Amino acid sequence: MSEEVASTVQSEINNLSDLRHPSIMRLYEVIDEFSQVHLVMELCTGIPFTHVLKKTPEQKLTVQSSLSVFK
Repeated sequence: MSEEVASTVQSEINNLSDLRHPSIMRLYEVIDEFSQVHLVMELCTGIPFTHVLKKTPEQKLTVQSSLSVFK
């Protein structure tokens, strides 16, 4: 992994570890191996958000639709 990529991954890990919000998946643990980094995150059930977007015109949600998706 290049230094630039490693720096970006480390920055993302730092940002995720600081977040505590009911609408954001929580990062529980980071397992750093020689060639891989594993992120242990909260399980979120339901359908992927990209599937919701693909079903909407122009792949954009209205405010009303957003309210039902992001409870």
